[in-house]
Amino acid sequence: MRVPMAPRERFSRCAPSLICVRCVRVRHSLGVQSVDHKMDPIVKAPVRKQGIVEKLGGQQGGHRTWKARYFVLTDQLAYYNKQADYASGASPNLIRLSAYFVSATETFRKKGEAKPKGGFFEFQIHAYPKSMTCRTKEESVMHEWIRAIMEPIEQMRRPIRDIRLERKAKELAMEEAVKSGKPVDPAAIAAGGVAAEEPAAGAAAAASAGAASS
Repeated sequence: MRVPMAPRERFSRCAPSLICVRCVRVRHSLGVQSVDHKMDPIVKAPVRKQGIVEKLGGQQGGHRTWKARYFVLTDQLAYYNKQADYASGASPNLIRLSAYFVSATETFRKKGEAKPKGGFFEFQIHAYPKSMTCRTKEESVMHEWIRAIMEPIEQMRRPIRDIRLERKAKELAMEEAVKSGKPVDPAAIAAGGVAAEEPAAGAAAAASAGAASS
């Protein structure tokens, strides 16, 4: 037979970080002042780009047709049937951008033509678990969407690229200093210099400067 716990014992066994309805009632019956648990407000990710883009439907077995949708890019890519649905707060369809890549589609274009056959520029969003093919009427708009979606990945790549370029510049500066025969000052190269001045040359320059002043 299970022996029921006393109210105070039952209250003490619950984790203090959890909000338990039973504990709240026990607090009230025992006259214990409850802790005001305030949840942090949910901060929505800022909108980085939004606009009408056509998407290719039927990629999961349905009829393959192009349909205009209203896309909103935050930390995820959402799309609605129309802009009014976004304004009213309707539930969107989501493309999760946790593991993804975006690339322009090679479209057939005759020599001298400004636009490819069909008059649209296509790009593909390769994401897991859902991918998508989209298109825009202007090539510049297509590239704007590609840059906006790929921006987080480019920000992660940029520091590594900058470090490699800086390291390469220092290696070239060291090689130039060695070829010139001047004493190499690693601290000067790290600070952006090439090599240290030769002591003799520095002393000669100081002597000539003193003779000129006298």
